[in-house]
Amino acid sequence: MAEPVRAEAASLAASSIRNIGPDWSRMRVGLTVDTVYVAPRQRGNKKGSRKRRNLAPLLLERAMEPALDHHTGEIERAFGQMLDRVADNFSR
Repeated sequence: MAEPVRAEAASLAASSIRNIGPDWSRMRVGLTVDTVYVAPRQRGNKKGSRKRRNLAPLLLERAMEPALDHHTGEIERAFGQMLDRVADNFSR
């Protein structure tokens, strides 16, 4: 369910944030016990003097949230179908 959001967020980051570069525009899907999330693949900057403190808000506002909003209906449908399958298997 997260893959379409990841792909669109990466595309939006590259096209809507100036000077982001290829490392920071690539996204990854993460998974915890109760959460699925999309985050930048890049985790830090070894060049301490070249920090972009505004990058996180830009990624959220211009790439991640619009990608999630665009795919909300698709995610809700897929999640509902998954819950139906779980309920069907549980009832057997």
